[in-house]
Amino acid sequence: MFTAINAGTSPVVATIIVTPHFTNGGVTCDGPIKTFTITVNPTGEVDQPASQVVCNGSSTATVTFATVNTGGVTTYSWTNNDISIGLAATGSGNIPTFTATNAGTSPVVATIIVTPHFTNGGVTCDGPTKTFTITVNPTEKSTSRQARLYVMEAALRQSLLERSIREE
Repeated sequence: MFTAINAGTSPVVATIIVTPHFTNGGVTCDGPIKTFTITVNPTGEVDQPASQVVCNGSSTATVTFATVNTGGVTTYSWTNNDISIGLAATGSGNIPTFTATNAGTSPVVATIIVTPHFTNGGVTCDGPTKTFTITVNPTEKSTSRQARLYVMEAALRQSLLERSIREE
């Protein structure tokens, strides 16, 4: 038994040729040659996705996962720790654009973890995960300081106008 290692980005195929020998009484007899191969797949790999920052009600950019691996098929599964932004808790493949949501008053940061799966010859090798975030900023509320100042200024003007009318 041995541990096969492939630090590359594509499957490595080794051809093994075995010739059996039987020796008895000083005579060696060769048996039939057997040839077989061992394929060692690379570990799954995914390029680091970019994090995004968007506003409430805006569309996110499509997240297209990519890899440097060749010679097989790489698929991706992902998890999202905050579905309040409008993205499902789990999925597979690329993440299509979606309308981001944030009903609160502070930014919401969702952490997405993607796992690559490299498949070749009926064998799947998972790779290390990559993490990125989607931050959804809230919509500015009319209760901001600027709005309060506007209301106070309007009340002061009204008061001064009423005083001016009484003095006339």
